[in-house]
Amino acid sequence: MKSKLFVMLLFALPFLSIAQDRVVRKGMVVSDATGVEDALVVNYTAQLETRTDFAGNFSIKAQTGDLLIISDYKIEEKRIRFTPDIVNDGLAIINVRMAVTELEEIIVYKNNNLTSEALGLVPKGQRRYTPAERRLKTASDMTPTFFVGTMAGIAVPTDPIINAITGRTKMLRKELQVEKKERVLEALSGMYTEEEIAAEFAIPEPYTDGFLYFIADEPGFTNKFIKNNAGLVKVEMTRLAAEYLQRIKNEE
Repeated sequence: MKSKLFVMLLFALPFLSIAQDRVVRKGMVVSDATGVEDALVVNYTAQLETRTDFAGNFSIKAQTGDLLIISDYKIEEKRIRFTPDIVNDGLAIINVRMAVTELEEIIVYKNNNLTSEALGLVPKGQRRYTPAERRLKTASDMTPTFFVGTMAGIAVPTDPIINAITGRTKMLRKELQVEKKERVLEALSGMYTEEEIAAEFAIPEPYTDGFLYFIADEPGFTNKFIKNNAGLVKVEMTRLAAEYLQRIKNEE
């Protein structure tokens, strides 16, 4: 009988010592230096569990060698052995990675009817101004404002008058022309390659960029281009190509 009791005590001794060594440990679950809230922390070895607070802090009984499992829907599961190496100033720091949800496929359907007019954001048919056009319109608009009631009368904006005197309106008109030129250059560069310009308009390839700047400087061409008249644009480019070639010849 005594021998059996001795064997049982001998068998239970390691477990008793382990249980005595396991103490409450404080830790923190972080991702990119930010605490992870409400993550499940499990001491798999001791079959204990807890959750992190709003700052990622937790407390759980553990000892060296215990397997800790940290999991949550928003992070990748982390398995780590509790060792002195992960303890910093009495706090076990456990770094985890945020979970990434990979979508199999995203299909984007083009809806040509989905416009600011269709959504009711702007009145139908209202002209859309570029930034330079809006600035010029604001600076030069002399439209009077009519008042009724006790303060009846007509108010004429003074800004356009001041702008005309100071020359600001002239400057804004120049900005508008520069904007139109840039829009034309950008559009033409997307419509024609250097090879296509050389083939269709007989412009030598070293001069194709210069040709685009030459035609963009022509107000008549710019206005036709802005109005999106494709037929007139092609005719005008052909005419201007002849002028440009003559200019190259004269310079040589």
